[in-house]
This record gives sequence, C-alpha cells and structure tokens, in this order.
Amino acid sequence: MRTLSKRKGNEILVFVLLLSAVVLVSGCVEGGGFDAIWGGVGTEEVEEPDNVLVIENERVEPSVVNAGNLFDFSFELKNLFERESAEGVTVRLYDTGMCELDSDAKQIDDEVIFEEATRVVEWSLTAPGNKELGGMTRSCALYYDVEYEFDAHSRSDLYVMGEDVSRDSTVAQVSPSTSKSRGPLKIDIHTSGKQPFRNGTVIPFQIKLRNAGEGELSDLNPYDVNITVNYGGDDSVELGGDEYLDEDEDWNGNTGCRHPMGYESNDDNENNEVRDFQFINDETPPISCRLYPKGDKGYSEDRFEEPLSSFQIEVDVEDYSYKLSGVSTVTVQPTL
Repeated sequence: MRTLSKRKGNEILVFVLLLSAVVLVSGCVEGGGFDAIWGGVGTEEVEEPDNVLVIENERVEPSVVNAGNLFDFSFELKNLFERESAEGVTVRLYDTGMCELDSDAKQIDDEVIFEEATRVVEWSLTAPGNKELGGMTRSCALYYDVEYEFDAHSRSDLYVMGEDVSRDSTVAQVSPSTSKSRGPLKIDIHTSGKQPFRNGTVIPFQIKLRNAGEGELSDLNPYDVNITVNYGGDDSVELGGDEYLDEDEDWNGNTGCRHPMGYESNDDNENNEVRDFQFINDETPPISCRLYPKGDKGYSEDRFEEPLSSFQIEVDVEDYSYKLSGVSTVTVQPTL
C-alpha cells in the first residue's frame, strides 16, 4: 500500500508540474495561448462525410433465373448525415437489357430521405423467354442512377490590420477560422498571403469547387456560386452570382470576382450563355477575386476600424444536383 501511495503521489506531482509549464508558456506567448504556440494557424470545422447518400446491400434474387421467370432487384439508400436530409431524391432503373421491367413498377421521384434514414428501393422484372435466349445462357445488365439535391456552404475569416500596426504585436496575432462545406461538393477558399493583411493593400483570394464524393456533379454553372464578403451586421457585398466582373473588364480597382469559364456561342457566333464548370481531376479551375481598399464594394474607411478589423468570405451553392450511378447483373438460363 505504501508503494502504491508513493507512486500515485509522484504522478500527481508530475501532472502539476506539466500543468504549470503549460500555463507559464501560454501566458508568455503574445496573442492568445495555444493558437500562438502553434503559429496562429486558425481552426477548421470537422467535416461531415463526403457522401450524403450511399447505396448498400444491392441484390438480385434469385441471382440465376430461368427463362421467362420473375425476379427482384433491390438496394438500400442510406443517409449518412446526422442532421440534414437529402431532398429531391429520384431513382431510375433506365436500362434492363433483355429483361422486362414490371409495368406496375414505381420509380422514386422527388422524395426526401431524412437524416440517418434508410430507404429500400425494389423492382420486379421478368427474364427473357427461351426464344429470345436462343438456347444460350445470357445476362441482363441493370443500369440505374440516383439523384438528389443538397447545399454547400463555406466560410473563411479575413483580418485586416492598420498601416502602423507591427506584425509582431499582440494585435496582429490572429487565428482565422474556416468552416468547410458538407457533402460531396466542397468549396475551398484560399487567401494569398499571411493574415492579417495590411490596410490599403489589395487582398486576392481564390475559390475552387471539388467533387469529393463517389458520384457526379453536372449542370453546375459559375452563376450558381454565390460569393459574399460580409463586413459585419447588415453590411455585405455580392461578388458572385449575377455580380461577376465581365471577362473583358479590367480590374481597375474594382472589387470583384472573375469566373474561369467562357461563353457558349450562338448561331451568329456571338457570346451567349456562360459554360458550365468542367471538373478536371475532380476540381474546377479557380474563381479569382480581389478585394480593394476603395470603392463601393471594397473594405473602405467606413468599414475598416483601427487597429484590426475582421471580415468574412461566404460562398454558397444552393440545391445542386448530385448523381450516383450503378449497374448490376442477373444471369438467365434457358429451360429444357
């Protein structure tokens, strides 16, 4: 018992010494404790799963069917999210080869799969007859897709310090935080340079979209991307959506964003509509933005307050469509 008590006492002493050292270090470092110790890198929100819906337990029963007989094809759609529903869920079995889909089969159209819920999808089909098989064992490929709608929201802090503020001062020790979009569409916001930025300088930043899920993004246009700089309270400016700078418009001190996509030409070879995003290696070319100190949309004297101001870049894509695709196979054998 005495040995055990002594060991326990030593452990308590070590813990107290370590705790004292941490308090001493965090108190001596300028600008905010542990963030300063680790270089003021800021914080990132823990991301939800990349996929909202996943396809599980796909099965064909029976997997080998006799000519002309009925069989069932089914799978489960599971929502992995704890707090958000998948909306506009549509499921299609669009190609069944030689097999015939039951005329009474119901396709899922514009449904909601609530958080952590599972939806069973099932069809009844008929295998081709002996005549169609021609006396040979054949297979039917069953092609299907699942589409749903979801939102993407990302936020990133932006700090600006006064012209006379020293970067080594306590005021300049900032920890910008970022909250990343949930689901398969990721929105990455990148600022160029070390924060805080100096008042009076141009602040460039870029936005990229990434497909982090197992499906496909389609029909996503630059005008679907809303870019906002929030200066605090009700004071915010729109830079994306319908507010992009024209491709032939010089920056000339204009706070704004330029998307990387060109225009579709009409029959008269005139620029018409903006092309949809092209995902190369699962990401888009960057949207380039600049924040100027002057102008209606810039961080003007009315918006900046000495010695340090914090703003926020907000990027949103509402109700984008995401598609999962798959194929299963059933073997059909002729009967004697």
